[in-house]
Amino acid sequence: LKIAPPPSALPPCPRSSPPVSPAMLGSSAMFGSTQGFGGFGDSQAPAAASPDAGAKKARVEEKQTCLPVTIRAIESAVKQRADTSDDLKFYGAEPGALILVAVLENVVRQSTGLEMTLNDATGRIKARYFVTDPQPGELEKFAPGTYVCAFGGVRSAPTTHFAINGLRTVESADEVSYHAIEVAHAMLSLQQPA
Repeated sequence: LKIAPPPSALPPCPRSSPPVSPAMLGSSAMFGSTQGFGGFGDSQAPAAASPDAGAKKARVEEKQTCLPVTIRAIESAVKQRADTSDDLKFYGAEPGALILVAVLENVVRQSTGLEMTLNDATGRIKARYFVTDPQPGELEKFAPGTYVCAFGGVRSAPTTHFAINGLRTVESADEVSYHAIEVAHAMLSLQQPA
C-alpha cells in the first residue's frame, strides 16, 4: 500500500490560462475594506488608512473537518473520552462531522424520522435520523439490509448513538470499499507527526 506524499511535496499545478496582469483588474484599492459601491479601477479613491495599518492581525479560522470513520473508531473515541473526560477525538483530532458507511440491520420508522442499528463489520451502533418535513416515500427506501452513507456526530444522551444529519443509500458496492480506504488514509494522515 503506497501512501501519497503530503500536498506540500507535490509539484505545483501548471497554469492553463495566461497570467493576469494588474492592468486587467485595475488598482489594488478596488479591494479595500472601506470601499464603497462606486466605480472600478483607477477612477476610485484610495482606501483610507487605519491607525494600525502596519500591524497585521492573525486571522483565526475555525477548522471544520469531515472525517470518514468506522464504528470501531467511534467506540474507541467514546471509550477514550470516558477515560479522560476530554472532548471526543479521533486520532488526536476533533472532527466537525463524521462519515459512516454501513448496512442497516434494524429500522424503526417514526413520524419524525428513523431509529436504526448500523453495522459496518467493525461493530454495531444505534443511530437516529430526524426529518422535520419528510417527503412521501423518502424514508421507505431505508430498509434492513440496505447499505447507507450517513454523516453526523456522536451523542451520548440518552445513550451513546450516532446522530445522523444526512442519509442516502449507497449506489455501488465500490463505495463500501472506497470508504474503508478513506478511513485508513485519514487515520494514517492524522497519526503521522507533522
